[in-house]
Amino acid sequence: MRSRRVAGIAVFAMACGAIAGAAGAAQAAGSIAFIRSGNIWIAGPDGAGATELTTDGGYEWVSAAQGSGSPLLGFSRQTSSGTAYGVISAAGGSPTPVTTSNQPAEAFYDAQLSADGTKLVYVWQYYDSSINVSRHVYSIASVNGSSIPHYFGGYSVQNTDFADPGGSTVVWSGLISGAYSSPPDTCTNTQIGLGIETPLAGGGHDTSQPTSWICPAGDDTVQPSVSPDGSKIAAYVVPTGTSGPGSVMVFPKGNGATGTQITPGGVDASEPAWSPDGSQVAYVAGGNIYTVSASGGTPTQILT
Repeated sequence: MRSRRVAGIAVFAMACGAIAGAAGAAQAAGSIAFIRSGNIWIAGPDGAGATELTTDGGYEWVSAAQGSGSPLLGFSRQTSSGTAYGVISAAGGSPTPVTTSNQPAEAFYDAQLSADGTKLVYVWQYYDSSINVSRHVYSIASVNGSSIPHYFGGYSVQNTDFADPGGSTVVWSGLISGAYSSPPDTCTNTQIGLGIETPLAGGGHDTSQPTSWICPAGDDTVQPSVSPDGSKIAAYVVPTGTSGPGSVMVFPKGNGATGTQITPGGVDASEPAWSPDGSQVAYVAGGNIYTVSASGGTPTQILT
């Protein structure tokens, strides 16, 4: 099954004012956090003032709390013990672990912050004693350290994000067909799509979930990124059973929604992330970072 491509770079638009070390000036349109050579970097929205935030290496995914008021980044990091999750201030400083145990080191264990910076959703390998196998699910942790039960929605989950600004719903990429979706989905057995659901308050798997699904015919859809207002989902879409090239498409957040391609054809464009005002999407292509209008158009390269 296809996991997200690991290009050594991940991007996320971050809503904030001046950030120490990030060009030393306020960025009205937000800043960009990304991974370069295993460390977290931040830069202005035009790529200027790129500054290394960490130096201990192993970071593979970074996200931002767009509405928290205090710039906060969430991350996953590969260590000698496996994949760890945590948060770090965009102003720098020491990272704070969020999870109490590491996961096996697999590259698609991304970590996404809720808009208010209070919760982190991430992929977790869960041993299901009912079938005596481990399966990938999503889990939610509180950034302040209080316990939140594991949520087992989805099957073979690869990537995930909060599906609304308040963090009450979740979108994940994984095997939709055969899941308990309501209304029933039309995904094929081997197709990877997006499931949207409301986690159970006590954790566990709800047989009425997901309540919505997105799976374009003939394509795998991964790396969901939800717009700041919660109305749209950008995702990496690639023909099923191929290695690409794929494209970034934007879908209305609705059941069986049809998407619009916003990146150039023939170019493998992945890892989308929204600008704070929802007008642009940043993405990775060929190891470089570009921005493009959320409705499509000519992209602008901002980082190499």
